[in-house]
Amino acid sequence: MLIIAIITIIFSIITIIFERNNYIILLLTLELFLIALTILFIYCSLILDDFYGILSSIYLLSLGAIESAIGLTILIIYNQTTK
Repeated sequence: MLIIAIITIIFSIITIIFERNNYIILLLTLELFLIALTILFIYCSLILDDFYGILSSIYLLSLGAIESAIGLTILIIYNQTTK
């Protein structure tokens, strides 16, 4: 589980660096990055027997949902104004 989360974070960083023109892929990559961080927080909190890691992961999931909603709203408005 830890290796998958680390590979996902590395993949997300590489994609953010190289895909700066396509905003939809950038938003999906940021969402994938936040999910990988959430997996790392949950994994570390289970190993260390810490409840604050699980609370932080819930915060990261809600932050990712808010980021996706705002980003998609901005893209829809931008697409409507350019037509």
